[in-house]
Amino acid sequence: MLSCIRRPILVLGLLACSSSQTTAATTGTATVNGTIDGNTFSAADAGAIVRGSTAVITIANVAGICSTLESDAAERDDSTLTISVLATGEGAVTASSYSIGSGAASLAYGINTPTQSAFGNSQNGTVVLTAVSASHLTGTFDATLASGDHITGSFSAGVCD
Repeated sequence: MLSCIRRPILVLGLLACSSSQTTAATTGTATVNGTIDGNTFSAADAGAIVRGSTAVITIANVAGICSTLESDAAERDDSTLTISVLATGEGAVTASSYSIGSGAASLAYGINTPTQSAFGNSQNGTVVLTAVSASHLTGTFDATLASGDHITGSFSAGVCD
């Protein structure tokens, strides 16, 4: 359906890529509590890309995040939180707790609105994957951002490919 488009994800220096075998748009849910650069984040969708020992979960303020990730067609008003987890060794990502800042997990954000553009990452915190399957990831996060803001939340993200 779509050719493989490499989209850099600004977390752990990883490169995520959607496969050429895509399925219908996957819709997820998420909540984000707290502020990011003084603004609330209204989550509308969550999607994940999983490659071996790496999982990248993207929470977006607009629906259709899997289509956006697969086409690399971000819009001006798209804002995202990107959570990345890396399993130790060669193993697959499993339901577990991952520490932000230790190399096992990271959280980055990009806020794009007509009046604001802000990008940053977390300094510390935790990502907990409560369930991992070939088609779905669920979990929670608790992070302190470089700006000093503290956010918490949860996600239920369909795997985008």
